[in-house]
Amino acid sequence: MSQIQTLSGPIDTSNLGRVLMHEHIFNVSVDVQGSWPGFHGWDPEVQIPKAQEMLKEVKEAGYDTIVELSVLGLGRDVNLMQRAIEGTGLQVTVATGVYTYDVLPRMWHFMGPGTMLNGDEPLDALFQRDIEEGIQGTDIKAAMLKCAVDHEGLTDHVQRVLRACCRVHHKTDTPMTVHTHAPSERGLDVLKVLEEEGVDPRRVVLAHCGDSADLDYLQKLIDSGATLGMDRFGLDVLLPFEDRVNTVVALCERGHAASMVLSHDTMVFTDWFPPELHDQLTPNWHYLHIEQDVLPALRDRGVTDEQIEQMLVHTPRDFFERT
Repeated sequence: MSQIQTLSGPIDTSNLGRVLMHEHIFNVSVDVQGSWPGFHGWDPEVQIPKAQEMLKEVKEAGYDTIVELSVLGLGRDVNLMQRAIEGTGLQVTVATGVYTYDVLPRMWHFMGPGTMLNGDEPLDALFQRDIEEGIQGTDIKAAMLKCAVDHEGLTDHVQRVLRACCRVHHKTDTPMTVHTHAPSERGLDVLKVLEEEGVDPRRVVLAHCGDSADLDYLQKLIDSGATLGMDRFGLDVLLPFEDRVNTVVALCERGHAASMVLSHDTMVFTDWFPPELHDQLTPNWHYLHIEQDVLPALRDRGVTDEQIEQMLVHTPRDFFERT
């Protein structure tokens, strides 16, 4: 048994309970909202009560912990998150890192190895401060490192973030989640960098593997020891519901329930799309979709309650207890 940091302070990993391993609360473009407040309807005083209601329903459905993976590039604000979970009973972990598919924010084009100002990678110290001291001037500490490798692949700046996460992982023993683009098999690129940086894949969740139904590709990732994020249930526009369910079923039949975690990658509010478009394209993309639709479908196809408990309880806990 060990401890993990949450918005409300450290808890024992034995108390994690049922876990949704990849979610968000608010996904807000900070620069856009600063210049054009209310873009796409963003109003925290409206959305916070809505979040409290939605997250309370998650707790009432039998889920105890949400791993919130918003970082720079996704509008992370731990103060808003803390208000959003008031009265819900949920435990919420937060992350540090940078979310980019291609380049870093402009300031870091001039700072760091190989840039005009050269010097050490400034990201390392920022990530480490979030983990050891606290985020945004609070005593809320990050429990996860987060970065992304999407279809653009290992660009110079994407590698800077990924390798910074690897170095800080070694310094702090903090586990990692890496957003991957499954159709282009970017999980394999991530594994190459992990090997180069000496990071044990068992300490890493490869997110969005559920966007692929290619069992050969997924088996390669499982063989590395990494945990597969089957974590976009409800995003049927990227892969249909039946394909997502059947893929989890097939991997359970192969005995790999201990290598998967389940989640949605959804949020209460995003300003990336007009609200009406979000509701039209992704009607099932909400926090209760797994409980209401996915688990019954898995059971109908022969996945046992023990395997479901493994993916929702034991695999998350085992992941956070590894050192």
